[in-house]
Amino acid sequence: MAGTSSRIEEARARAAGAKRSLGAAAAVGFVTALFLAYVSHPGATPTTVSGENSDDTSGVIEDDDLTTSGFAFGQGTIAPSSGSVPQVQTHVS
Repeated sequence: MAGTSSRIEEARARAAGAKRSLGAAAAVGFVTALFLAYVSHPGATPTTVSGENSDDTSGVIEDDDLTTSGFAFGQGTIAPSSGSVPQVQTHVS
C-alpha cells in the first residue's frame, strides 16, 4: 500500500498547485477589473481644452441664454410651513 499514499500525495500536490493558480488568476482579474473601472470612470480622466483660445466659454450657459430661449426657473423662494400637521396612520393589522 505504499503506492497508494504516494498517489494521494501527488494528487494533493496537484490540487494545491491548481488552487494557487486559480487564486493568482482571480487576484489578477480583480485588480484588472478595478483598474478598468477606474480608467472608465468619467471623473478619472482630465479634460483638456482644445483650440487656440483657452478662454472659449461656448459650453458655459449664461443666465441670458436661459431667459432668451424661453426657459427659466424663475426666482427661487423658500415657502414657510403651511401650518397643517400631516395625518399619519399608525394602525397595525
